[in-house]
Amino acid sequence: MDRLRRYKVLLDGRQVSLIGRGERIVLPVEPGEHTLQLAIDWATSPPVALRVEVGEEVGMRCASNASPLTVLYWITFGRRRYLRLEPEARSGTPQPAGA
Repeated sequence: MDRLRRYKVLLDGRQVSLIGRGERIVLPVEPGEHTLQLAIDWATSPPVALRVEVGEEVGMRCASNASPLTVLYWITFGRRRYLRLEPEARSGTPQPAGA
């Protein structure tokens, strides 16, 4: 899904970049607590709370949960989980916001 589209990258509620299939971006952020989320049209990922230490690099992977057979569910009832953010290997796993 979304092969030809790009996701909005939201850091602390602000759009800071766009990312497409197979792309990798690097976002410089200040150390401390942050929230990362993806959005496309009216659909989003759940927000992920991150704690970034000085000099630390945090890797995340993004993907759509939808498939051609399930897209109607994901763009309606599942629109707040249409996208997913998954941590890459690192010490200290990010937790969903509010967890």
